[in-house]
Amino acid sequence: MVQLPPPKAPFSRIKNPGSSLTIKTAGKILVIPTGDAAKLPNFNEYALNSNRLTTAESPFGGLKGAGSPDYAVGTVFTATDGIYITDTAGTNSTKTMTAGKLKELSLLTVNTTAKTITQEIIISNTNTANGTLLPVDPCNDHTGWALAGTFGSGVSFSSDGSTVTVTGTCDASGYLIVEKTLSSSIDLTNYPFAIFQIKSSRAGTAMLGIGSSNSNYSRWSNKTCTALTANTQAAAVLPIKAPASATSTISNPNVVNSTPNWAAVAYLRIGYYNATYANQSVTLTFYDISADVGKAANVEINIPDFLNTDSSLTLQCWTGAAYETCRVCKLDSTFADVSTTPANAKLQDGTKLDDVYGSTLGRGVFPKGISGATATGNNSLTITYSANKGTKYRIGKMVTLPPSDGGRTNFSKIRLKFIITYAVNSSGKYATSYEFSDSTNASYGLQNLAKPWIALYDPAGSIIDFYLFTTRPKNLIRRRDDSGNIYELVLYPGNSPLYYGRITHANLTADTGGTLIPDCLKSTIEGSLTKFLSSFGMVV
Repeated sequence: MVQLPPPKAPFSRIKNPGSSLTIKTAGKILVIPTGDAAKLPNFNEYALNSNRLTTAESPFGGLKGAGSPDYAVGTVFTATDGIYITDTAGTNSTKTMTAGKLKELSLLTVNTTAKTITQEIIISNTNTANGTLLPVDPCNDHTGWALAGTFGSGVSFSSDGSTVTVTGTCDASGYLIVEKTLSSSIDLTNYPFAIFQIKSSRAGTAMLGIGSSNSNYSRWSNKTCTALTANTQAAAVLPIKAPASATSTISNPNVVNSTPNWAAVAYLRIGYYNATYANQSVTLTFYDISADVGKAANVEINIPDFLNTDSSLTLQCWTGAAYETCRVCKLDSTFADVSTTPANAKLQDGTKLDDVYGSTLGRGVFPKGISGATATGNNSLTITYSANKGTKYRIGKMVTLPPSDGGRTNFSKIRLKFIITYAVNSSGKYATSYEFSDSTNASYGLQNLAKPWIALYDPAGSIIDFYLFTTRPKNLIRRRDDSGNIYELVLYPGNSPLYYGRITHANLTADTGGTLIPDCLKSTIEGSLTKFLSSFGMVV
């Protein structure tokens, strides 16, 4: 890193900069002029844009409101198909939840005293099928269906080639239940979910069961996941291997009869319950019954350059009324657990991940990495980070989510709090690096550079430092500490001349006409940097 001497007025050529040059700087605002408020909105000449996070809101930057992803520290991104990030209200669904948006929603806090970044999100699966569904019963023929015991009377069955319909009279308690033993068993060993589609002529509760025989099966009833609205088709996604003793009242079975053999599933049970309609008729229609796998949802979170080596991340899960810690781990270089409490790892409806997938399975945490890198986390799981530039480093989280039941429950979602503890670099800085690239990306693409210079200044001062290029730079790195100061720039002039200059301006925040561009950068204002440099062109 070099400290450039004061330039000869108004600017002077930097001798032998090499293919890259790391410069010690001092400033709070980096200006990359684009001529378009929507391009590089965190860095363009519209420096007075109120949508930019202030240093007090987040010293690492970010952009509130709608617009381009800010890719600042705290931004959460997922590339997984059908997976979305939302706020804790379940709204603002997006693939990229920006640091600025999280701050705007009061879901991101940077504590520069404790050196922590705290943020809350929901990871949501909208896929109604996570993979190629395994057919259990296509329900294209009513053959084999019969009344279950004495749960109802006067049943009649029909089919139209894609559904089975049963009409009957509920018993004195309000039950009408039918059952079927398949002609050949189906292996669901690797399928943790059964999906039933059912419609009822009356409001009530579906009574669903699946297993290896009529004495070895799991049964669901009187649960949110089985609630029925009259004449409305509903999906019930059932974690078939969850024990009845599990704490969830939403998705786990009420009863597990004996020990179902999930390698030989041959028994199905479908019914209806509503005490209001005791001894009254009801019509049920059910559709294809299938089995599905979980969806491994990968997300990445932008972080500062260095994390605390003793405890980088405290991961907490919403349990219905509060957050509880499920994991504390080290992530600065390689993954290592500090402590784990698997019982606190729950889907948003309260179902334990252990109950769905097995002990400690169905989730992963991944150490610090850069764009495009592959990182290894717990249980030897891996993640390949996206090619996104912006904040250089990120950590990863994976959670396997059930298929969506159309939003009836929160079974296909998880609400998490991340408490990230960052640390100093070798220069004693609590730093974050932001990388630009040779692309048109609206957040970090240098092909959006419209003029042959970049500038750096502190709005509270009167000095603007600028760097004049003769060819468009293909790369640029900005390093900023948690006081909001940009203390280092890495420039890549290639083999072309590079110039360093400085001007002074009496008021770096004045904005004649309210354009959001300070006068010191307006091309129409005498004494501005843009006006001064307007005679210098760029060779693209």
